[in-house]
Amino acid sequence: MDTRARGCYDTRRGGLVQRMSFSKADKTTRGIKIGIAVLLVLIAGFIAAYGFRGCGAIKSAGKISSHGMARVPAATIPGGCGPFAVCELNELKAREVRTSEFFIDENPVTNREYGACVDQGACRDNRAGDCAVPDALGRPWPVSAGDAPAELFDDERPAVCVSWSMARDFCKESGKRLPGDAEWMAAAGAGKGFVFPGARLPQPGHEKWPAVAAGRFRLNGIANAGQPVCCGPDAGDGWALTSPAGRFPESDAETGLRDMAGNVWEWTADCAAPARDGKCAARVIKGGSWATSLYELRIRNKAGRDPALRSAEIGFRCALDALE
Repeated sequence: MDTRARGCYDTRRGGLVQRMSFSKADKTTRGIKIGIAVLLVLIAGFIAAYGFRGCGAIKSAGKISSHGMARVPAATIPGGCGPFAVCELNELKAREVRTSEFFIDENPVTNREYGACVDQGACRDNRAGDCAVPDALGRPWPVSAGDAPAELFDDERPAVCVSWSMARDFCKESGKRLPGDAEWMAAAGAGKGFVFPGARLPQPGHEKWPAVAAGRFRLNGIANAGQPVCCGPDAGDGWALTSPAGRFPESDAETGLRDMAGNVWEWTADCAAPARDGKCAARVIKGGSWATSLYELRIRNKAGRDPALRSAEIGFRCALDALE
């Protein structure tokens, strides 16, 4: 474990705190011993006052970390389209992938959490600059983030209008990272044969599966998404825009993850389209959004977006390597 001081977000208070480390005292020097004792007293007082918890500490028992993260076991994700009859070419060509155990945020990062990072000067403000907001037909229109609907920036809604680098930087400041495409799929249940994230969404064999396959199934009460087939937002689920993180109870009981289907697309670490100069021209986003159809919510579905894009449809969640 890296003992250098690094930023860490206390999810109970949303503040940026620092991990502290110090060298072993020279037991032969009484003055140093007294100094260390005083320091320990100060640290204990800080812990009592602010509820500090170690940046990388994960509870060894249970699947949920002390920082609102869920444990995702190692998984094998089959190649090809999976059980859904229709898929994209990139899915058809996909090969089997294996993922190692890791941890992932239970919910997408909220405006409250992201705002704490902005207030500390460690993250760029998602309320300033341009942001693409979908119209009634789902077409993105660039506007100033300040002119975007104010509800998008409610504290408990997912942080949107963040570019890929803004998401990456937040995770880094939290001592975490963005999940990979395969990791995101493992967390959503691809290794269990799921078509859609979350146990409550119809899977093959479910009585409502024929309606799903025919494009007639509506997600009311299950996920915040757009029109069932095409195109644009659908307020029939109670939310014309984003909804507060975790509002829809489609959680996978084994991991406790929420909003993996709909609400906001989520940035991943993977590159969707390498550029000629060696940089990445598009980054993979997963999960669909409040303005996309049911088809877009499939676990294996992925889209590529310019890393510089800031959209009212795209948010993120962070991941963390499992401790040895």
